[in-house]
Amino acid sequence: MEKSRLIALDLGYAYITTIHFYLADCALDQPGSLRSFSFPTEQAYQAFYASYRKDEASILADPTLPLTVEAERAIRRSLIEKQLYGAGQLEPYHVLLGAAYNKDSLLRTVLRRKEEDIYTALKKYYASKGLLPVPTKRKWWQLF
Repeated sequence: MEKSRLIALDLGYAYITTIHFYLADCALDQPGSLRSFSFPTEQAYQAFYASYRKDEASILADPTLPLTVEAERAIRRSLIEKQLYGAGQLEPYHVLLGAAYNKDSLLRTVLRRKEEDIYTALKKYYASKGLLPVPTKRKWWQLF
């Protein structure tokens, strides 16, 4: 979350969206980052990042930066993703799966793929990186 906040501030936003979660994940040097999933080159990533820079930075922005409604939904869903896969702690990929799950997410719009649903594509990607174990057999509402 802190990296998302810093990126939102750097880009001139007074709030955090799922795009900022995504950019933060791409900026992290960790296995399973969506950077290799989304960007063939460093220049492609930098161009995408720059495309979200606001012309006028919000210099009066509250440094705590509130979440947008779609970002709040992603966070709520990320807790379910964490439980579905029996993870001990919330990881960035849980948040991104939560964002991809929600139909009105900006992240879902940006990562849209013609061949398959982005939520399904991300689950396959994370599984290929060894980050997602086999999900539990319980339904999400049975987890709490």
